[in-house]
Amino acid sequence: MKKIPCAGSKIKCLMAGIVLVPAIFFIMNFFLGKPVFISHFFFREMLKSLGEDPQLVTKVKVPVLHYFYRGKLNDLSLESLEKQQLKLINTYQKLEKYDESTLSPENRLSKKLMQWHLKKDIDGIPFAQYSFFINPFNGYQNQLPAYLDTYHRIESKADAKAYLSRLEQIPEYFDQIMERSEVARKQGVMPPKHLIVASLNQMKEFIAQKKEDNILYTSFKVKLLQQKKIKNPQPYLDKVLDIMAKSVYPAYEKLIAYQSDVLPFALTESNASVFPDGDKYYRYLIRHHTGMDLAPDSIHQFGKNEVDRIKNEMVNVLQTLFPDKKITDPLDEMRKLKSEPSYLYPNDSTGRAACLRDFDRLLKTVYKKLPEWFVVIPTSQLMVKRVPQFKESASSFAYFEVAQMGGDGSGTFYVRLDDLTQKPKFEMPTLAYHEGWPGHHLQLSYHLESKSLALYDKRFTNNGYIEGWALYVERLMYEQGMYQLYPEANLGRLEAEIMRATRLVVDTGIHRYGWSKKEAENFMYKHTAMSYEEVSTEIDRYIADPGQALSYTLGMHGILEIRNKAKLLAGKDFDLKNFHELILSHGILPMHLLEELVIAYYQNEGKYSNDEKKR
Repeated sequence: MKKIPCAGSKIKCLMAGIVLVPAIFFIMNFFLGKPVFISHFFFREMLKSLGEDPQLVTKVKVPVLHYFYRGKLNDLSLESLEKQQLKLINTYQKLEKYDESTLSPENRLSKKLMQWHLKKDIDGIPFAQYSFFINPFNGYQNQLPAYLDTYHRIESKADAKAYLSRLEQIPEYFDQIMERSEVARKQGVMPPKHLIVASLNQMKEFIAQKKEDNILYTSFKVKLLQQKKIKNPQPYLDKVLDIMAKSVYPAYEKLIAYQSDVLPFALTESNASVFPDGDKYYRYLIRHHTGMDLAPDSIHQFGKNEVDRIKNEMVNVLQTLFPDKKITDPLDEMRKLKSEPSYLYPNDSTGRAACLRDFDRLLKTVYKKLPEWFVVIPTSQLMVKRVPQFKESASSFAYFEVAQMGGDGSGTFYVRLDDLTQKPKFEMPTLAYHEGWPGHHLQLSYHLESKSLALYDKRFTNNGYIEGWALYVERLMYEQGMYQLYPEANLGRLEAEIMRATRLVVDTGIHRYGWSKKEAENFMYKHTAMSYEEVSTEIDRYIADPGQALSYTLGMHGILEIRNKAKLLAGKDFDLKNFHELILSHGILPMHLLEELVIAYYQNEGKYSNDEKKR
């Protein structure tokens, strides 16, 4: 019997088509085209970006993704760089197609934030090789061991195997660094001779250690023995030593040979002013690091003005502390105070342990008072550790390594302890507030733990806000009376502030005006209470990383100016805790977007508009 077609089947097919065609269109747009909803676009681009940065995924422990990327190092190859550059341009063009008038205030801010970063990165494409990829401060060769020590967690067999995988990738990783360095060299971009020598010495010392004493082994061993899932850790420890012998140490030897080969081509002085299009490059770096469009000439003069202002403040404080003394040179007085034995720890293991304990005590004290100034206190713990000794001689006084997402893990405040004769006790409170509570640790832990801030906005940062916040809270702690019981500590705060102000002068001096290392050292030594050795290390850092040192003072003044505008708009209703909550809760914004946000909030009488939710 012939089968009669069923009309019902056709209707079902038609209905299925009505559902499937839009679904297929939606899916294709999500992955390939312009998604209908901009939040989907943000999310998609975030996933793509994180896929290109597995080390960042591990660093902040991005939910789910860190399981997939924990065994990979970043691809630094020229081929990968070219793909990323094309993607930047493509992403920017797609983002521009979204009409801001149709977006919620929340999505408008996200679009502006992403737009600013994409435009900045596209402007930086001509300068992609303008870096000292191998240097003693933040070179890839010394950042990687510190990164693995701080961020690669060992909690399972998979984590341990991922660590081994990363070690095995170091030879390729270093080959890519050398490839990029060679391109830079041919473009006329090289570190000065003395920085290459410093990198060589650092690498030679690193592999002169017995493998069992190297941080790549000792750090892994400590983590491995602390976890509970791997019952027999010895095969993993043996494998690490094997990889270090066959892959890691030879990779460092190859890098040392390369640096030795290029040393004769290096200049005695090397900075942005001698690079091709160096002026454009430096102006780009100012925007990149500070989040502000400022001319180097005006920054230079502002720095000089700040130095004079802070000197006068120091005179007033010293005159109060020593009323019978005529203060003519406040910095000379500071140098004398810094050398007084009563202010110093013993320069030995006992002194180092005492210094770490006192930093911990300072941080616990200020932690108890945080609710007076902040609405939300992050849950991430804060640890105080010594800077790894293999990189200590080239390190800054202190630095912070961020905790992981969701309050999981601890932020780490690293302190340089190789020479305690250079670390008087009255400098410690300011350093603790800057790096720990309520500085970097509070701000960055808040940022990563936030449940209301969109995940795709959390990947955007800028130094102007991050370092500006840390200096802002140094000032805030003074305003809130945290130095009253220890007046000398206020001198420590002013000493730190004048050092940051001199950075504006010497960084622009080096990279805008072509100052020699010696000229920069002389200016900084004259206008700070630092030793010449400390000054020399600082100047080398500014040579290696142009523009970064501008972020601190410029960022602080940016936040203070925004706070002043908020006070004028709010009048007697201004609430400091609410102001802090406002600027912390919307992500790490470039200064112009932060100012727009704050002014809009206070113009609306300290409220969000009807369709805007606090994020």
